[in-house]
Parts: sequence; C-alpha cells; structure tokens
Amino acid sequence: MSVKVLLITFPGYPNEPFNFMPDNGLANLAAALVAKGHHAVIWDCMTVDIIQRLFPYEYREPMTEVVGKVMCSIKRGEKPSSRDLDRYYRVDEEMKRLKKKKVEELGREIALFVARNGFDFVGMKLWTGGGFAGSIAIASEIKKINKGIPVIGGGPHVDWFMEKIFSVTDIFDALAYGEGEEVITLLAESVEKKLGFGHIPNLIYRDKGETIITRNKVIGDLNTLPSPLYDAAVYPAMRGNAKIKAALVEESRGCPNSCNFCVHPGKSGKKRRLVKAAKVVDELERIMYNYDIHAFRLSGSNPPAQLLTGVAEEILRRGLKVRYSAYAHVRGFAEEDFTLLKQSGCSTLSFGVESGSQKILDESINKSVTVAQIKDTLHKCKRSGIKISTSIIMPAPLETDETMKETMDLLLEVRPDSTIVCFPTLIYGTEWERNKERYGFQIQDPVTLFKEAMVYDINHFAPPVLWAPLSDYRINGKTFKEICEETAFFTQRLENENLTTQLFDQNLLLSEFAAMEPRQFGKVTHEFLRNGDHEAMQLLVAEMNERIQSHGVVSLRS
Repeated sequence: MSVKVLLITFPGYPNEPFNFMPDNGLANLAAALVAKGHHAVIWDCMTVDIIQRLFPYEYREPMTEVVGKVMCSIKRGEKPSSRDLDRYYRVDEEMKRLKKKKVEELGREIALFVARNGFDFVGMKLWTGGGFAGSIAIASEIKKINKGIPVIGGGPHVDWFMEKIFSVTDIFDALAYGEGEEVITLLAESVEKKLGFGHIPNLIYRDKGETIITRNKVIGDLNTLPSPLYDAAVYPAMRGNAKIKAALVEESRGCPNSCNFCVHPGKSGKKRRLVKAAKVVDELERIMYNYDIHAFRLSGSNPPAQLLTGVAEEILRRGLKVRYSAYAHVRGFAEEDFTLLKQSGCSTLSFGVESGSQKILDESINKSVTVAQIKDTLHKCKRSGIKISTSIIMPAPLETDETMKETMDLLLEVRPDSTIVCFPTLIYGTEWERNKERYGFQIQDPVTLFKEAMVYDINHFAPPVLWAPLSDYRINGKTFKEICEETAFFTQRLENENLTTQLFDQNLLLSEFAAMEPRQFGKVTHEFLRNGDHEAMQLLVAEMNERIQSHGVVSLRS
C-alpha cells in the first residue's frame, strides 16, 4: 500500500527573479517518496501568477510615493522624515492585511485539492517572514477541511528556530529539521502503519505537553540518493512558463568551517560530503535531456575547489553546452582553475567575503581567511571572465568606522559584479547567539525577540531603514533602526561608486538569458515585482526559458 503525500512550498511574495526557479529540495523529497513506492505531488506556490494573486494593487501608488521620498532622503545622506516614516508604516500594515486575506483564499484552494485527491499527509517547506505566516494560514485551511490529516513542517525556518516554533503555532503535528530524504519516507511509513514519531530522526514534536527532539541524522552517501523529480505529473508547476527553467543540482553538503553567524554546520554537519564529479555531471546531463534545461546552479554551500574543477573537466570531456553558477570559497583555487571553470560554462561564482577587515574576520566572523587571500582569489576569478557575487555583513558585530572603511576599500579595489549587503542576523544555535554579549548583542528578552523574529516580514522593496523594529535588539550599542540605517547607507555608498548591489549569483546567471547587463536585469525585475507587473514578468520568463532551452545566450539588449 502506498501513501499519497502533498508537498507544499509558500515562500511568500517573490522578491527576486531566482525565486521562480524550481525547488530542488521538494523535488528531492518527491524522488525519495516515489523510490519507496509512494505517490507525491508538489504544489509550488512560487509561480509567476502568484504576483497577480498576492499583490495589493490598491496600495501600489501610495507605497511607491512614500518609498520614493525615503529613498531620496537616503541618497542625499539624510534621515527620512518622521512624517514619511509614519505614512509608510500605515500603508504597509494595510497591505499586509490585504495579503493575509489573499493567502487564506489560496489556502482554501489547496485544502480542497487535498480533499479531492485523498492525500494522506502534507509536508510544508517553511520559510522565514511572510512565507512562515502564510504557511501557517495555509496549514490552518487544510486542517479545517481535512479533519485529522497530519501536516508536517520542515525547511529553512525550522533549521533557524527549531522547537521555538511551537511557542508561536501548534498547527504542525511535527517539525522536521536537517536533511529530509530519509525522514519523509519514514513519515510516510508512520502514517501508513499508524506508528508514532519517536523512531524517526530529525523530528521535533510534542507528546503530553513535552517537546521531544529526536536525534540528528545526515545522509551518509549523497551518491545513493535518487535524482530529483521535475516531471509535470509530480511537479505540475513545471508545465509551460510558470517557472524559470533553470535547475539547482546538489554537489555537496556539510561545511568544515565554523563561521560564527552561520547555521549550516549545525544543519548538515561539519564533515563535508561530496557527490562524485561524474555523478554531478550525470545529473546535469539527465536534466538536459529529460527537461531540456541547460542552465544550472550548483547548490552546495561550500564545495571544495577540487570538486568544482572535477565537474568542469567532466563537462568539457562530454562536450556539454551548459551555463552554471556556484558557491566558492576563497581558499584552494589556482588561477588556472578559474580558467577551466570558465571554459566549462561557469558563469558566476558566489564568495562569502563577509568583511574587508582582518579584525572583523578574526574576532567577529571566525572566517579563517586573510584579507590578502580574499583579494588574491577574487582578482584571479575576475581575470578568468567569471562574474563574481560577494556577500558582506554590514555592520558586523564589533564593527567600527575604521573596519567599515576597510571593507569599502576592498570592494572598491576588487569591484565585484555584485555585492550582497546583509543585515547582521542573530540565528538560534549559532556562536553569535550562544555568546551574544561577547559579540556586542544586547537583548533584554531573547524569548520575545525570537517570537518576533519568527513572524518578522521584511518588505524587500523598501530600504532597510524602513524595516519594522525588533524589541530591545541592539548591536554595537546601536538600536535595530540605527543598524538598518547603516546597512542602507553602506549599500547606497556602493551604488554611488557604480557598484551593483543585491544581485545573487543566480540572478547574475539568469541575466545572461534575459539578454541584459546584470544591473539592468536587477533594476527591471525589481520594478516588475515591486509594481506587481505580472504580465511583464511572464513575458520575460518566457523569453528566458526559450533561450535556456535552446542554450541561446544572445547579444545584450541596448
């Protein structure tokens, strides 16, 4: 007897074009279920039509006006007026209420689909911000119509907040953390045989008022995992141009580094586990021929240089025509490695730089690299013709005017193709969280803070200075609002120096298939999403898919 499972992802309203790429995590879970004889269907809410469905068109003009005034103030180096701030928060609150109603309507539609098709349980990938609040609303609608059906939450939000989620909602029967391929099949078996949760690893659940966290287990050999499923029968959103036809392919898990802010060592372990280079390219080839997809992102958070060069060699040996991006680390690359990667179709590499100050790298981040190494590697990469996306944390804990200048100097010297300027986020279970005071975090009530953070919804179309405050949250003696202002002003300083910001490596890759320069691509897609222009986004996605599926990177638009 097989079990019918519906897998759902609702990340909220899209804020980046790469949001429309397929969800390889759910495709992996579906493959694991099917390999065990079960039936799986993926309901991916992040399709282009979600723009039209969720966008609060009634408030487009007043929001555009007030954000425009605030941005003008920031560009002049001034603080926004209290009048503009008050108006922004009023409009933002009204928009959120309208979005909540729209998400509840979507939840009822999904709930009726569950009832009509007789699913035995539902797995939901939980995201932070609006995605989390929306997932709670959808799960509530599912349970209203489908009495007694188990709904299991998993994904990034669980890895960030673990059992604390139960202090906000009790809608989920259990929460899955870490790696899910084995967990999802054991859940299916448990539902089929009416077993409990106690024997299943990587679960958080409550029993008679007690919260139980089962042991963490990782997949020992990634090479044994079945290939992710993107067949339309399993993944209906893959039909037509609802998604961008660029696939994520996994080449590694685990990270041997111990960056103080990062959740990855806790999620997937400090031991690096690798997929063989030949198998990675087997997967690229399978997706190319089965789904006519030629654009990829390697999804591992810290693949070693040796693995990436092995993949490149295998791509060239087979003569495959692909374009791809990947994460990379500043250690381990020789100049010829980047040349090889470029020849194989590597378009973009993403480097976690974090800071241009050795003091911050050592004392705040624990990055285990030198500024000299960072500069040397990035210069080598640029000389090969590969585009570079860097990420920094600004202001980092322990940041000073001097260390901030050092980071600016590094970026001005290297001039990456994009720099992601990140707000310093305190994630549960990280070194920063465990030793808050040591790193300059001042939090009066951690319980209240994490409750607020779990449902915190960032307006990605407004500058950080407009983000809603978090209670009693200070870094380096500065309030949340002051830190947001520093993040916004540093980002604007980079833009004033003609450096592109906030374009992830996936977007740099996708810009090629949009036939646009990266900065133009970022600006155009940001406007489409900010204004709810679903027709323009639909047309662009269709054009990109045509080029991806014909491997046609054409001349840039004028």
